[in-house]
Amino acid sequence: HRYEMAYGGQNYTLYQHSYLGFGLNEARKKIKLLIAQEASDSGRLSVEHPCFPAGFREEVATKDKKDEVTIKGIMKGSQTPATQEACYKEVRKILNKSAPCAVQPCSFNGVYQPALDQTFAENPFYIFSYFYDRTYPLGVRDEFKLSDVKALMDKVCKHDVALFASKEQQEEVGAENHYCMDLSFQYALLRDGVGMDENRVVRSTRKIKDAETGWCLGASLAVLDQNRYCKSRH
Repeated sequence: HRYEMAYGGQNYTLYQHSYLGFGLNEARKKIKLLIAQEASDSGRLSVEHPCFPAGFREEVATKDKKDEVTIKGIMKGSQTPATQEACYKEVRKILNKSAPCAVQPCSFNGVYQPALDQTFAENPFYIFSYFYDRTYPLGVRDEFKLSDVKALMDKVCKHDVALFASKEQQEEVGAENHYCMDLSFQYALLRDGVGMDENRVVRSTRKIKDAETGWCLGASLAVLDQNRYCKSRH
């Protein structure tokens, strides 16, 4: 997980790990499978779940494929603070925080990660891709605290588009049945997964100094610097 890199005349010690399987789309699959499996284990083949709004319906097969569980959105008007919190609590489970940690400290799923408050306390922290896509349209933009993501999650998970002032935001939330679950996962990933403090300031953008952000940005830097990481071995 530790890499020494020279770039722009400076030396950097980098932490890197690919959390394959914990991108947003894969997280959705894991969460739905967990919901279906828990329902099946308790003898139910249909479940209303607060991660989803009224009108949502999806058939999800259990791990052994023996049962197919119908996951439905929660009935309109039945939301309470407890049901709103229930989605976040469900989502947290897929992070597998109880997994054995061979090298301390660990983030989640048994993966080593330096503690943020000790190694990355003051540096800018950027979040990209789906983080941007889920926060920016709803007014949480550019630079904000993790607590702002939590507040947005709580608002969306009330499953009431009337809580949003603009027509554009109402249409944004209304068009995506996964908004509550997505924000719950993103908050859980930062708060419980990597251990970010509620008051930590994060930045979300599509570009940094006119460079598109994304998974390939690191490789792009290496190519531009023409260093050993991307040189041909032919």
